[in-house]
Amino acid sequence: MPYAELGRRVGLSPPGVADRVRRLEDAGIITGYRAQVSTERLGASIMAFVLVATRGADVSRFVALAQRTPEVLECHQVTGIASYITKVAVTSVQHLAVLLERLEEHSQITTTVVLSSPIPPRPIERALIAPLNDPQPTGE
Repeated sequence: MPYAELGRRVGLSPPGVADRVRRLEDAGIITGYRAQVSTERLGASIMAFVLVATRGADVSRFVALAQRTPEVLECHQVTGIASYITKVAVTSVQHLAVLLERLEEHSQITTTVVLSSPIPPRPIERALIAPLNDPQPTGE
């Protein structure tokens, strides 16, 4: 969104918006910009989440494998029975099977295929960050 439009929405001049955005970038709050791409339009119409349970040295091997695997869109270290949860996109069930075989080399996996996404990725809302700035309730 152009700084002029953002400025109109928040009541600042374009140079004021540019200065605030620069300060947010410098503070590490804004960490980058990206285009949201349709994996389906690119031919990768099957999305799945793969829970990965690793042990010991297999952890670093799995992370290295995930980093060099283009089908892995996200990888998060988590608590619970899995070590990681990954989001993958593939072109077919056969493609998914091949990918899962590779991921199983260093880990035990559980796979869940996405049927629909009623809430697509969305921007962070102010309501999410407001509690960080509000005083804690006293319980009185």
